[in-house]
Amino acid sequence: MQNQEVESIEEVAAHLMSGLSAGTVEAYRRELRRWYAFMRRVRKGLRAFDGDAATRWAKTRSGKDRSTVFPLRCVELLQQLKPESVSPDFYIPRSHWKAATLRYRESVMSEDRIRALTEICIGDMESVTELTRETVLSFWVLLAIRTGMNIDSLRQLPRDCLTDEGDGAVLRWYKGRSTGSMSDFYPRGFWEPVEIIGRAQELASDPEYLWVVKGSKTRPYQGQSSALRAWCAAKGVAPFTLEEIRPAMATILFEKNGGNPMDVKNYLHHRNLSTTLLYLSENAVRPRVEQHWARALDKLARRCGLPDEGTVA
Repeated sequence: MQNQEVESIEEVAAHLMSGLSAGTVEAYRRELRRWYAFMRRVRKGLRAFDGDAATRWAKTRSGKDRSTVFPLRCVELLQQLKPESVSPDFYIPRSHWKAATLRYRESVMSEDRIRALTEICIGDMESVTELTRETVLSFWVLLAIRTGMNIDSLRQLPRDCLTDEGDGAVLRWYKGRSTGSMSDFYPRGFWEPVEIIGRAQELASDPEYLWVVKGSKTRPYQGQSSALRAWCAAKGVAPFTLEEIRPAMATILFEKNGGNPMDVKNYLHHRNLSTTLLYLSENAVRPRVEQHWARALDKLARRCGLPDEGTVA
């Protein structure tokens, strides 16, 4: 790779890593260094780094953690910002999408589908009497819809994650890839976060962990893709992953509030708006974001008295 290409990748990498924890940043940095070495070995530049080369990289890192997709995300963002600098045939291999839980890049679940899942989960929780590998999924799906919480954080919720406050409660959780401790206030309501977690606390069998299901001992259940597939089959719904809920809800919220990213930022619990804008640009709402920005720029231009395009000053 040329020095100029490395500088471009480093620039977009810094943007993607904004607001992440020191440990995550270091993991991504290590993966970038491995990718630079790979690019030197295969003697590729960004203009020649196409989908086949990306697949080859993915295979060399098969079985590694999700940070292996980070260099490809950098190339993808650079492709959006500077199309002329990246091969037009570059894409992230589908196998890497799944490994990195990035299926939202292709499409997001519809509002009708989210509404149907909500009704199914509420129906389940009104009759559940114990936490099992099957019933816990209804809690997770509805809680992910209500809060927009990262599913890894949701799985790690301790039993004492709620603190009563006024007419609601403060929910506290841990997000390892961000600033660490997170919190948000939720009012009480019909199967809203406070009631969902309150019901789980009543059923929990461990004094420390919330999601210790029947048949396990002291560790919280981490979930299995096979269990979710079986859950979908039993409920008569198309298969999905828990990670798909967060981007779907962000997209729905963005469309409902007229393209205002601040509401989405709060819902996703992002520290920086730049992270939210990048998140939205990677979803199906990117055209709406661009329209929103274009209208804002037009409004600013009119306020500044700038001539319209094509007008002779």
